[in-house]
Amino acid sequence: MYKISFFSYKGGSGRSSTLVNIVPFLVKELKADSNHPIVLLDMDIDSTGLTYLLHQGENVGKSLSIQRIMVEGVPEGNRTKRQLDEHRFFTGLLKVGAEFNCEDGAVLLLPAEAGVSVGRDGTNMNMTHRDSRHIGTVIEVCERHDCAAIIFDSSAGDQETATISNGNADVIVCCMRPTIQFQEGTLDYFMRMNRSIRNKDVILVPNAVSKATTTVDDKVYPITAKLRIVDALRDSFPETGNTLHFDALEGALFGIPLVSRFLWKESILATLDQDSLAADEKEALEMYQLIACLIRKYGEKEE
Repeated sequence: MYKISFFSYKGGSGRSSTLVNIVPFLVKELKADSNHPIVLLDMDIDSTGLTYLLHQGENVGKSLSIQRIMVEGVPEGNRTKRQLDEHRFFTGLLKVGAEFNCEDGAVLLLPAEAGVSVGRDGTNMNMTHRDSRHIGTVIEVCERHDCAAIIFDSSAGDQETATISNGNADVIVCCMRPTIQFQEGTLDYFMRMNRSIRNKDVILVPNAVSKATTTVDDKVYPITAKLRIVDALRDSFPETGNTLHFDALEGALFGIPLVSRFLWKESILATLDQDSLAADEKEALEMYQLIACLIRKYGEKEE
């Protein structure tokens, strides 16, 4: 089973929208279906962005939530193997495959519940070993029931649910804006977390990259930003104990382009009329497909 985390050092990178746009390609790459689903976990419990992106905010009360799992544990635990439609954990998830134009049960969501804390002090800080242990049980249950993948929509930065997400993943899709604060913050995060987050394949994905050529301080962008990011991270990142992959920056590639549509409305591009897509949307689709292939490539050694 593939274990994947979508992470960004700071908010505003477009991490959740990147995740939902890659899922349709992962369904195909991993041959997910209702018997071998992809399970999405909204770990950004302070913002619940993935839950809202998939239009499930009003359905949270009808299902399990990530907070309930972290506090109460997994229904039935990992004691027995049942059919998915008989196990109380899987029947408590939301079927969201239709959002991706695939079989409804091929993608399941464990949503986050807005305004509900996990920590015993009434906040989402100071979580206990109990909280992270229950996420470990979720992984065990999904593995035992032959799920195709579990995908964490991590919180940003040093939040504890980010540590849990990244620590349990084999592949981390690290989203970033092509700015110095993202560049330096990303490296600093993995340096500081190198005891709990190690031996991961990290796919670096610059997002919302403008293709317009401009000159700033006598330097031409975006090429200057691309070279700066590669130079800053290529030599130093091995010290974090993880492997950083620059496939999305190879040759003429420079991550996912700025998609004008997303300035006003998030969409899952693969579900739209392909003949009506704008040039930036078609280029973004190609990158989403590439990243899905990279996830399979770097995650399959764990299979």
